[in-house]
Amino acid sequence: MKSQCPMNSLLGVMSCKKHLILLLTCYVVVEGKQFRSDYTFHSAIDGWLKFHYVPGTWQDAHQRCYMEGAVLASPVNAAMQYALRLEINNSSKDCAGIYVGVHSIFSKGYFYSSEGVPLSKMPLQWLPGEPNNAGNNEDCIVYLDGSVADVNCSEVHPFVCFKKAAENMSVMPCGTIDKEYKFVADTGSCYKFHKNQVIWSDAFKVCSAEGGYLAIINSKEEAAIMKDLFNKQYPNGPRSYITLIGFHDWHKDGVWRTVHGQTLKEAGYAVWEIGQPDNAGYQEYCGAMFSNAKLDDFWCDKVARFLCEKDPNSLQD
Repeated sequence: MKSQCPMNSLLGVMSCKKHLILLLTCYVVVEGKQFRSDYTFHSAIDGWLKFHYVPGTWQDAHQRCYMEGAVLASPVNAAMQYALRLEINNSSKDCAGIYVGVHSIFSKGYFYSSEGVPLSKMPLQWLPGEPNNAGNNEDCIVYLDGSVADVNCSEVHPFVCFKKAAENMSVMPCGTIDKEYKFVADTGSCYKFHKNQVIWSDAFKVCSAEGGYLAIINSKEEAAIMKDLFNKQYPNGPRSYITLIGFHDWHKDGVWRTVHGQTLKEAGYAVWEIGQPDNAGYQEYCGAMFSNAKLDDFWCDKVARFLCEKDPNSLQD
């Protein structure tokens, strides 16, 4: 795509899109406090947007938005297009377009948004020479200022996530709308067990997107709390249940560190299960715990449940 940011002036937009005039006169943007402080609330779309500076593939973008509790934004109408314009202009990042939630991955040539809106129903125009389905491998859409182009989904582009406001949507004591996070007064932290099983690096990614990190045990007292949380989450679970938490031997030198850079001793808890770490198969370099909260070394490429920890204020100013 040859178009570059910054976008056209607002005056130009109003002259070529007269149906926006009334909308723009009453458009209000305020900081979102009912979702996450890294998202901006836009009243005209009754929701929040977040511009992601670090580009990714379309799948990366889709997954990141999902993990943050949002969706990959799509320019389904004039109001959303104007909100996207604001987000891009405020990003202070030159760009040739952003990924949006429109794709034809499920059926070649049939482009739909994440919400099921067909591309043909959106007030958009194709850039010159588009769509060209180069190499018969362009199933994703890049958007810029009312125009789109089909691209290979493995290209990397910045993107914008969208969270629609909903009834009974409120921030919980853990500073998130996610009701699965539980606040523990004794530690001042919130915890969430994820039942879906992923590899350690993906668990790290999920916790980060949720505003937290893979849980770190800082004391025997916190270990007892972890054990209690585990038993409440899995009352009939076997003792051998493995839960990924936030430490690793990244340099493979036998020095285990938390995801915050401290050694286990510096962090305050280095109680291994009997016989651990054993580095089975010479491949166990990621951290986990048993149901008794004693530590275990685990394969970085094998899946397990995981535990996230977050500060109650991590997503709120």
